[in-house]
Amino acid sequence: MPENGGSLTLHFEGGRLTWSDGEAYDVEVRMEVAELSALLLGTVTLNSLYRYGLVEVSDVEYVGVVDRIFRVLDKPICTTAF
Repeated sequence: MPENGGSLTLHFEGGRLTWSDGEAYDVEVRMEVAELSALLLGTVTLNSLYRYGLVEVSDVEYVGVVDRIFRVLDKPICTTAF
């Protein structure tokens, strides 16, 4: 799907996130939208995705930093009875 393609440049400074198009960056992280979704929901860590070969990090020195940036402390819950 074309809307799932493309790239974002994210900036993290002082605990705040901003994004822009094409500005300079320290590290490039590439993954498919399915892995990004799982990462943002907290069902997997970036370290795990990296170990499984499902994410590319341009500078391996940043794997731990990027993992901490995207670490989810509280996973979503569903309180709906099935």
